[in-house]
Amino acid sequence: MKKETETPRPQSVYGGRGYRRGRDNVRILGLDFNARVFVVSAVLIVAFVVLGTAFQEKTAEVFRDMHQWIVTRFYWLFMIATNLILLFCLALVVSPLA
Repeated sequence: MKKETETPRPQSVYGGRGYRRGRDNVRILGLDFNARVFVVSAVLIVAFVVLGTAFQEKTAEVFRDMHQWIVTRFYWLFMIATNLILLFCLALVVSPLA
């Protein structure tokens, strides 16, 4: 019989490069966040809000078209999800967990 040997695992998922979770985080006002992720997210959110506010008619048209597309193609998913939530609530009512 062949003896199976385990391959040695590195000390961390980063292969001993000395990386620790949260190393790149910044602490401001008691909040701990990754600066790069925060800046990219903040810029995208502000741009979305500013452009949506500046072009309200076009934004309303785009969202109306998106809503229509979603409703016409995924109404079945909405109905299934609604029924499952209703059944779950009814099961909670009659169960001893209620």
